[in-house]
Amino acid sequence: TFLHFTMFGASRILRLRTVQQIRQSSTSSGGSSKVGRLFLGTLAVVGTGSAAAVYFLDIPIGESIDSYLPKGWQVFHKATPAIERKHVILPLERRPLKPLPESSPVESKKDDDKKKVEAKKTVKPAPPPEPKKAIRPPTLQEREDSVKAALVSAEKHVKAATQAKALSMDAIDTHIKTLRNAIQGGLAGDWDSVRNANERVFNARAEDKAEENDARNFIDMLKGVIKESSPHLNGHPLVRSAINTATKLEKELDEMAYSIKMVESEQIFALEYADLVQSARGRFADELRAVLPSFDWDGESKMKKAQLNALLTHAHLRLDQLRRELIESKIREESKLESALKVELAKREKVMEGQRKLSEDNETELLRRLKIVEDEHAARLDQMIRAHRELSKIEKEQEIGEAVTIERQKHSHKLAVAQSKVDGIEEALKRRVVLDAENRRSKQTWLACHDLIESIEYGTKGGNTMEKRKRPIGEQLKRLQEVSAGDSAVSSIIAAVSERAKKEGEFTREDIENRFEKVYRVARRVAFVPESGSTIVGYVESWLRSTITLSFPVKDNERVDWSTTDNIVLLDTARSLVKKKKYLEAAKLMNMLKGEAKLVASDWSSSVRSLEESLFLVRLLTAHSALQSVRSTY
Repeated sequence: TFLHFTMFGASRILRLRTVQQIRQSSTSSGGSSKVGRLFLGTLAVVGTGSAAAVYFLDIPIGESIDSYLPKGWQVFHKATPAIERKHVILPLERRPLKPLPESSPVESKKDDDKKKVEAKKTVKPAPPPEPKKAIRPPTLQEREDSVKAALVSAEKHVKAATQAKALSMDAIDTHIKTLRNAIQGGLAGDWDSVRNANERVFNARAEDKAEENDARNFIDMLKGVIKESSPHLNGHPLVRSAINTATKLEKELDEMAYSIKMVESEQIFALEYADLVQSARGRFADELRAVLPSFDWDGESKMKKAQLNALLTHAHLRLDQLRRELIESKIREESKLESALKVELAKREKVMEGQRKLSEDNETELLRRLKIVEDEHAARLDQMIRAHRELSKIEKEQEIGEAVTIERQKHSHKLAVAQSKVDGIEEALKRRVVLDAENRRSKQTWLACHDLIESIEYGTKGGNTMEKRKRPIGEQLKRLQEVSAGDSAVSSIIAAVSERAKKEGEFTREDIENRFEKVYRVARRVAFVPESGSTIVGYVESWLRSTITLSFPVKDNERVDWSTTDNIVLLDTARSLVKKKKYLEAAKLMNMLKGEAKLVASDWSSSVRSLEESLFLVRLLTAHSALQSVRSTY
């Protein structure tokens, strides 16, 4: 209907304006009257036609036109009888009304009384109103849960907004790179990629703005929840954490917005750069046309050598001129920057000087006021002390005797308590001296034990041979026994150390491994020779069999009956154990060898056993000294 009334109003205004313009044109000059009449006639025809179309195509508009416009509009019915309307409204027939049944006044009164009685009987009392349920205030746990939920939602939406802005920055960077590539490509530039990149930037920016609005709304909602819950959760660490988190989230959004503004400024610079490049190319083309005005640039004629040389000369001159201008602009910018820096430094120095002077003035004024306050405080304190002294004299002169007696009793009691404490301290100090001596001795023993372990494991470091690298530990054990004089456990352990280790020392671990390689090679060659010996042929046969026998050492988790295992498997397994630094287990396997191989490996096994025994005893001494140190610590 609004469209109908709009068209009707437009047609009416057009008709009125047409009548006015016709009246004006009738009084104007002859030259302009023809054009005006033609224009006004066209407008009149268009307006009349549109009004007629509206009138005949829509019945409500036609009826409204008939009611408001003069009778002249009835000419449309005569002028266009062929136009059919959308709807045909047939006249409604009037239906006769049925006569009401006649009733006597007495019967009507009886009926009214019956209806009133029935209405009184049927009326039921209204049920009592239900009491309104009291609104329960939320508990502290519910308030904490609401704060946590708002905090999680805000963090989630801020994270989504940050990711969206990061995608927008990536899209802007891609657009800048694509634009630069298209500009540098000249006529071969891919401007479709630039358009697609620009569309991606538009979509990404719309998305990140929507995400940012959502995130800020959720932050505001979080602040509202915090404000509502703060009176009930006063001093709760959750409220402080939520406030700090809201501040951090807002700061994060502001930083991302600033970052994306910086990237957009680069995009604007790239667009300006594109305009500058395009204008520079146009100016350079104009210069080339000015250099060769006679050349047909739009045609297909070929350029002569002289013309080409002239263009190259102009290009070189232009390039030199641009370089000089670039250098001059750099010099100007540097001078401007230097002068601006000097001005800024001068301003900052003035500000700092003013601040320094202001601070000095403030400090002087503060010291002056502080001196005045101190003098006043000292005077008041002196007055209070004098008054208090006089009052104390008057009060204590009467109670001096009783006070002295009480103080003497207290003093005597304190002296007795102090004397008992002194006696206890002297006894504790005596015991402490003994414990200190024991603790120092245990620490010295512990250090000596570690030196013993290093001597046994590494021997003499400057030795060239295995025998020279062996280091006797007899002197060290003797000094250790002197340090631990009176300790029976230390004496028993030192007595258990073998005389060989005391006088000759033990092979180092490295020498044990080197000796094992030699023993392994010899024992493998004689692995098939019995213990009673054999002939040369038997030894050669054993060597050949050991050569062609492959190495299959037993794995750690494999169950094996070592009593029925041959010498080759025992040797290979012992070799793998030596590589794993398990010398004692390897020595046990070497003792299980049979025949000539057992005789070859017996000396190595005894060396390993002696080394492990010495290390065990020294470690036992170390544990004993550590235990003594712990026991003597107070």
